[in-house]
Amino acid sequence: MKKPDSAPARAPPAPPGRRALDHLRSVVRALRLQDAEVSRALGLSAAQLFVLQEVARAPGQSMGQLAEATQTDPSSVSVVVTRLEGGRLVERRRAAEDARRVELRPTALGLAIVRGAPQAVQQGMIRALEALSPARLRAVV
Repeated sequence: MKKPDSAPARAPPAPPGRRALDHLRSVVRALRLQDAEVSRALGLSAAQLFVLQEVARAPGQSMGQLAEATQTDPSSVSVVVTRLEGGRLVERRRAAEDARRVELRPTALGLAIVRGAPQAVQQGMIRALEALSPARLRAVV
């Protein structure tokens, strides 16, 4: 007598370390793909678009506030802002109420780019991480 056909055997689930690496690879891939797309379409890196969008979202913030908003090291965000400033997309201005404070503001060209640009992958990642419970976030880290 012939055995009835059974469902194909399923492969055992990947070990947790492998699954974590696969998820990390997908994040890196998304960042790399957006970087290439943004570079081709706008002439900016994904990091530059992310910082430009944050400056446009909250004009008048300081470099420290921008670093905090982008969850980036202050020296790294400063390098990106300098490049954006060189491209006339962002400008630094002395604050009216305190000349020691420098504020970052998008230029008209910077705002035009932000209006036509896709959301930076980093923004979605930050929102997703902030939505996690503290216990779940500790598990990710």
